[in-house]
Amino acid sequence: MNGSPAKAPPEVLWVRGGTRQKLIYGGSALRVLLRSHRVSARARNQSTLGAQHCLVLHGWSLSERDVSDLTQTLSQLEGAQKWNFWDISYDTQWTSFPDSARRIAQSLRETGADFSQTILLGYSMGGLVARQMVADGWPCRALVTLCAPHQGPRRFLPPIGHGPRSLMRSNQLLSALNSHPRDIAMRERYHFFAVTYDDRLGHHEHDGIVSRPSALGMNLDGIGHRHTMALRYRSIAAFDPHWRGKDPRFVRPALDCMTKLFCSEDIIEAMPENVTEDVNQQPQR
Repeated sequence: MNGSPAKAPPEVLWVRGGTRQKLIYGGSALRVLLRSHRVSARARNQSTLGAQHCLVLHGWSLSERDVSDLTQTLSQLEGAQKWNFWDISYDTQWTSFPDSARRIAQSLRETGADFSQTILLGYSMGGLVARQMVADGWPCRALVTLCAPHQGPRRFLPPIGHGPRSLMRSNQLLSALNSHPRDIAMRERYHFFAVTYDDRLGHHEHDGIVSRPSALGMNLDGIGHRHTMALRYRSIAAFDPHWRGKDPRFVRPALDCMTKLFCSEDIIEAMPENVTEDVNQQPQR
């Protein structure tokens, strides 16, 4: 695929409704205080575990329940019947994204499943967790991110806790990931999706939280595929476009990308042989 960023598609989706869900999502500050810090990983179809897996990783303050509609939609796409889908939940407030990546990987290894052919999909913070898993040596057939802050968020809650702080553009953990040799070597398998929107205040080259250049990783060379999805509002959108980035009704181009990945019959090597970076090496905080 062409590594240059794609222009916003001509079909712009109108956004309506969702007030109840947004109010629930708006309670994030309370939710992160009440959430368990433990990692949980559960396969949806445990009776048919093979080597083809799709890991769906949620964003800040969320859990696997918040991306369940997305996971369910993915499981119904053409070619998805041969893939095993995992519901994964992890702490996003008190744990940095690199530590979350390692804890998730350990939890998955303990299942004894063969993950040699894995597609990782990360929404928002989950995109960085997915990339860190790959940088640490996790097998990667392909990696897809939705509204992920590859260059840090445009605006965010006060960086209280290791999770939000690790996402900041100036944080050395993010810098270490963006310069990691294994991450660089795998970027031709990466598919980055951004959201922009128009509302009463005009056009916005961001989703309310993550800018388009950050979501597309414009400072990262070698990305296999970039695409921008456009939304339109009759009122003032605020952070809503970022929230819509996990809603399957508004991310059709990403679903089309996943369909192609599911239908591909190619067996892809988990990791280029010439990358020898120590997977246990951890940057200082």
